[in-house]
Amino acid sequence: MLPVTGPPDGTPLARTTQRPGLHDMTKITMLAKGNTKARQILVDETVTAGGTATLATLEPAELIAKANLTLRDLSNWLGMEVQAVTANRLQNGGIVYELNSSEAASMIRRDEETRQNFMNLYWSP
Repeated sequence: MLPVTGPPDGTPLARTTQRPGLHDMTKITMLAKGNTKARQILVDETVTAGGTATLATLEPAELIAKANLTLRDLSNWLGMEVQAVTANRLQNGGIVYELNSSEAASMIRRDEETRQNFMNLYWSP
């Protein structure tokens, strides 16, 4: 086996930066999923017997617009401007919104008064 040598002038070979391995990529993916989950809130729709699910008739863009109207009205309460960036419909009819702020999503999920204000605004006509 021949030894690895540098250029003819004798300068050492530059060390190459290694690409992230599979383990590193898995870790990065897990962190990204964790960050996404931190920005999510769930809105469930309660439908009474014989009732109609109103969220089921809305397209994703309409759902995002509805959430953004609510978040705009709630921005003073939250102390920041927040927007919904995605809306995913669950099989049970609930909607998972991804917000652009994990802090705001956390406040809506964890603080009862903030959650109630959000839900009241969300369901108001």
